Amino acid sequence: MDDCDRFRRNRSDEEDFCWARRRRSVVQTALGDLYVSRNKPFPGGRARSHFLRGPGEGPKTAATPYKVITLNSWEEYLSIISDSPYQNWAFRGQRDASAPLFSALSRYFMAFQVDPRAWPEQEKRILRIFKRKAIHFLQHVPDRDDDFQWLALMQDHGAPTRLLDFTWSPYVAAFFALQ
Repeated sequence: MDDCDRFRRNRSDEEDFCWARRRRSVVQTALGDLYVSRNKPFPGGRARSHFLRGPGEGPKTAATPYKVITLNSWEEYLSIISDSPYQNWAFRGQRDASAPLFSALSRYFMAFQVDPRAWPEQEKRILRIFKRKAIHFLQHVPDRDDDFQWLALMQDHGAPTRLLDFTWSPYVAAFFALQ
């Protein structure tokens, strides 16, 4: 039985779930060419930064999705990020090198043991509540139907979303990795 078959009773849930699954597979396909590398410990703690290359600039095999670089000093970090290949990369700083990349919303749902099949509906609920309340507190809000802009606004205000923060600055990534 396909996951979409489970939602035959409620047509809108089925469409949303199936659309999300198809979209997820499209996103995974699009991300297939991204190259990720991790930095491990600086003195005084474990840290990593993810370096993501644009399409076509990374390895073509899924066998090596990232490269581990062990650093012993800030000078080594500076020498690595000053190389030209890294200038057009997006960075993510994360303190715990063993922690998987989960969005704040995913961590929230997992902490409260929400059934993963209910995540899309719960996300819609959170988004709907935020939209309803934001218009009372913010002067400039996105168009009602622009969910991506709403998610970015929610992320900016500390609400749990499915978005992950990345930065163009390796220094900002290092700040969060060492925090």
